[in-house]
Amino acid sequence: MFSRMITSRYNPATLLPQLTLTCLSSTSWGRLGAVTVPVIPSADFLLVADDDLQSITEVNIADGRKRPLPLGQLTHPRAVSYDPRTDHVYWTDYWDEVIMRAHRNGSGRETLADSGVITADGLALDLPGRNVYWTDLHAESISVARLDGRFVRTLVSQDVGLLGDIVVDPANGYMFWTDWRLYCRIERAAMDGTGRTVLISYIGRPRGLAIDYSEQRIYWSDAAYRTIQSADLSGHNQIHLTAFQQGSLFGLALDNLHVYWTAWDVPSVVVAPKSSPNRHEYFASGFPSPNGIYVNRTDAGAIPSSACSVSNGGCQELCLARPGGRTCACRNSWTLQNDSASCSPIAPVSPSFLWIDRDRMFDSTSVVMLVGDSSRVRGSSGSFPITTLLTVQPPSYIDAIDYDIRQNLLFWVNPGLKGIYMTDFSLGSHRAIVRGISNAVKHLAADWLNRNLYYTDGVYNWIGMVNYNTSYHYVIIQTQLDRPRGIVVHPIRGFLFWNDWGKDPKIERATLSGENRTVLVKENLQRPSGMVIDYINDRLFWADTGLDVIESCDLDGSNRRIFYALSGTLFYDITFDGREIVIADWYNDRLIFANGTDEVAVGDSKAAYIFGIEFYDESRQPWTESECQINNGGCQHTCVGDPGQHRCLCLPDYVLAEDKHTCLESGHRFSSALLVATDDGIMKFPHNIADLHPMADLNFTYVVQGQKVFSIDYNYAGKMLFYVQEEDNGMRSIHRLELLGQNDSFNIYTSGDGIDGIAVDWVSSNLYWTERLSGQIHVSRLDGSFRQVLIDNLDQPRGIAIHPPERLLFWTEAGTISRASLAGTDRRTVIPYSMNSEPIGIAIDLEIDRLYWVDSLHGTMQSCNLTGGDVQVHWQANYVGLFGVTTFKDYVVWTDRTNHVIRMGVNNANGNFVTTRLTELSTKPYGIRLYHKYQQQLYPASLK
Repeated sequence: MFSRMITSRYNPATLLPQLTLTCLSSTSWGRLGAVTVPVIPSADFLLVADDDLQSITEVNIADGRKRPLPLGQLTHPRAVSYDPRTDHVYWTDYWDEVIMRAHRNGSGRETLADSGVITADGLALDLPGRNVYWTDLHAESISVARLDGRFVRTLVSQDVGLLGDIVVDPANGYMFWTDWRLYCRIERAAMDGTGRTVLISYIGRPRGLAIDYSEQRIYWSDAAYRTIQSADLSGHNQIHLTAFQQGSLFGLALDNLHVYWTAWDVPSVVVAPKSSPNRHEYFASGFPSPNGIYVNRTDAGAIPSSACSVSNGGCQELCLARPGGRTCACRNSWTLQNDSASCSPIAPVSPSFLWIDRDRMFDSTSVVMLVGDSSRVRGSSGSFPITTLLTVQPPSYIDAIDYDIRQNLLFWVNPGLKGIYMTDFSLGSHRAIVRGISNAVKHLAADWLNRNLYYTDGVYNWIGMVNYNTSYHYVIIQTQLDRPRGIVVHPIRGFLFWNDWGKDPKIERATLSGENRTVLVKENLQRPSGMVIDYINDRLFWADTGLDVIESCDLDGSNRRIFYALSGTLFYDITFDGREIVIADWYNDRLIFANGTDEVAVGDSKAAYIFGIEFYDESRQPWTESECQINNGGCQHTCVGDPGQHRCLCLPDYVLAEDKHTCLESGHRFSSALLVATDDGIMKFPHNIADLHPMADLNFTYVVQGQKVFSIDYNYAGKMLFYVQEEDNGMRSIHRLELLGQNDSFNIYTSGDGIDGIAVDWVSSNLYWTERLSGQIHVSRLDGSFRQVLIDNLDQPRGIAIHPPERLLFWTEAGTISRASLAGTDRRTVIPYSMNSEPIGIAIDLEIDRLYWVDSLHGTMQSCNLTGGDVQVHWQANYVGLFGVTTFKDYVVWTDRTNHVIRMGVNNANGNFVTTRLTELSTKPYGIRLYHKYQQQLYPASLK
């Protein structure tokens, strides 16, 4: 029995009555206490989340009236649910990466979960247990928390694909979810994540889910077959209810008599009687992109009970229903005590060794701990107990770790999700502090005094820094790097050390802000990797995986000597406990404790790879006062502890004021972007699109909209964007858009005869372009002045590219690729003429002096050196009309007009080219450019 006592109150803030609800106990219900909430007058209603409207709308079922709920800013609301007990609306926002809730009148808005959330998709409320469940599409996981967002725990993360909707059945203790990857299916498990079973298989693409609790049946929508079907809760007695061919089915909801659904191509909610599902009608129009829906009926009956209904089932944190009972569980990184109800944090113990352990059989990655130091290892002849602190499942991996012992924080690199994460052991939570790294971030270094975290990126070839209080991110070094690897910091001295293991291996030093670079070691190195500093003796140690040695030197590079050598190893990483160097030997799955005289090896009892290692102790992070600790050093953005005095850094799109502390807006519309010319204008995507998760939803904006644009280039130093636009009369013109100030646009040339390609010489401030119909290449100043024909008598020139360091100009024409000096002299053939080829777009990788082009006739993306040698075909497909191409670091990005897509690939360290991503567009793409200061160094020769 569920009894409610009502006391009317007047709330002048909302002008609505309030209800005080008291739940009274019976044989199946316990006293839950009084809950006072604002209540909107009761009515049967639908809640509809819509992408384009960026809102959740309430629809009165009786008369169809709609009102957007005043929930504040929403970006891409996906799933929606409702708690009638407290009048809370819950929703997921898959772009803002959050789980949110608020009262229907907009009050009490709060973020329930954002740490660890990547793309929340499905959402379900366990009302008896007072829990919220959600699926994460890109983290490939199912998580749970209390309804107020506390105690987040991941329940399912193995053997999953693209998770969609989720529903729960607390009375029976089950949860159900859709998975629409290769083996599309509906699964069921206990609500504690145990007892998984595939309920429905061999279906198209299941999206929406709903449970009919009275009939004990589950309903689902199939976006591939465009049907709605149902089965009993064991997956048997399947029934095909209706086919709906008008759109891609998504949301699904039920009441006692009706089934409701949404489809992405239908701007209405569709409703049909359960008894006659083919008699569907359109209800509540005006939703351009509807997602999840929820139906609330006042005649739905009492909320069912579960083993968690009374006093949270006796659990301290999470009570999770299961068939026949309940399971007490704890938040992530906390452990259940022997009483099976209480929780306590799992945290590193000082002193101890932490290392990364990757299981070969299950492919999971863990951070594990061995308590003690090297003296304990040498003093024992038995085995050592290992404690697991953190475990992640694919697609997540862990490649590097570091920590801040006083803040109880662990930092780790997740190449699977392309991010750097921070685990707070005090809170039992983790969150991403950097997104969009490559998969070659292998080492971290925490500045524990100033709370900045440093990392090397071996694909982007830069050194990044993030303040882990604010998540403000900077690239502090990005020139003259070739696959940077190991990295360490000395915050007391104010220095940063790192190594490269590219073509010319070396070890360098700079200030913590990236200034005053000095090469310390460059001779007799092969593949330097892990590094560590002896802070007492100011010695720098490094491992060389090519030479199988550990070496050391003073902090200025002097007094270099070999500390330890052993063939047949792979020294992935090293650490120091004040007595011995401890080595992670990846090849032999063991730790080696070396003191310079002898060594002790400790093997892993599991079949696991050993990666990064750290000695966890306050002695490794000696404390002293720094200027950055007091009011952030007076810095508006980020304080860095350089030698002698601190330095303030400003975020991109800001400049440091004369007071050296304040950050002023630069007026620059954006500092980095992938720009794509299309039939509808110029699209702007994130510059690191290639390193975002392959299934990530990508927001784009228009820099120029409403015009057909063929090609683009830019002058980064001058903050100018140049583009070729088709006018209403069919002629093509060249425009210049100022990216500072008022963003003024200028038409700098209008009389072109089929302008196709455009290229900026950012060193000499000249503009080059091709005119296909006249067979000419023109040049002018960046304002269009002093225009002249540079090269004539060409056969339909198309793409064009500039190499300022070599003073060279490259272009494509019918069946061939040629080059000349920037003055138009010394013309040479790079790729000989072939009547069976049609090269169009062209780009140059200045770092490796390589020319890339796309061939529209053969559907190929190819490259060669600057003289035409070493031709390689990187990608090929039949019947595709390729147009533009650009490069960034080790990535190549090109456009496909036929299929309206952007394609991307990467040159791996082993020399192979791998296609990594395909991004669909709603319009036809043409030229493409990566807008970034790295692309246009003022002295590009320094990149060599």
